[in-house]
Amino acid sequence: MWLEEILQVLSWLLGGLVWLVGKVLGGIVIGASGFGVALLVYRFRYYHVSRGAIKDNISSFLKSRNGPREKDVSHSIHTIDNPDGELITESIYPTTKGITEWIRMTGEVFDKNRWGFRYDEEFITDILEDMMFEGCVGEVIDKKTHEVIGWSYGGFCDRREKLNFLKKVKIDGNYSNGFTLKQGEKMFSFSKDQINKILIDMTNDKNLIILEKSRAFAFNCRYSKRASRLINEIEHLFPSLCEEKNE
Repeated sequence: MWLEEILQVLSWLLGGLVWLVGKVLGGIVIGASGFGVALLVYRFRYYHVSRGAIKDNISSFLKSRNGPREKDVSHSIHTIDNPDGELITESIYPTTKGITEWIRMTGEVFDKNRWGFRYDEEFITDILEDMMFEGCVGEVIDKKTHEVIGWSYGGFCDRREKLNFLKKVKIDGNYSNGFTLKQGEKMFSFSKDQINKILIDMTNDKNLIILEKSRAFAFNCRYSKRASRLINEIEHLFPSLCEEKNE
């Protein structure tokens, strides 16, 4: 009789221990999952939110190093031989490491970046690959090893953006000297004084092209009616900025 009671007590203890271990493990799994989701959300919001700004920075940097030379425009670089700066007279093709160091020195990439995430070389490589497939940058290849040893300015577009197929795009013309293109959290502001021309790409009537003095944007509007609507709205605000598609 007493043996049965002991076995029953042990069974209760074992069941309680299994229940407690299960609760502890379940709590650890749920806690770890929640923390992981929180990290992913934080990473998405603050680690990747500045990708567009970083692309602009990279385009500007590469243009100053190996882009087309405009008349009466010069760029300088600080070197060991001349720490006060010397004019760039020949094309320079920065490596991924060089671009990464340049981006890290700009400051805005660390905005709200409090949890230790860093814009390292792997992250910049990912952005450069995006820009390469967008046609904004080109890779310089070593003929013997086929390794990427540098990057060149892409030429036509500093920035390409694909607008969401479902979300509405708005043109905000409240600014007396320019306008803002908005879609959800995306917002692109343009100053009238900086814009040279706005047109629809003749080779692809889904692309809205905005050419500024220092950069060029190509917005893939997903369908031609949206591109036509946007250029008509901009033309209504600033007729002198737009150019007809068939000109």
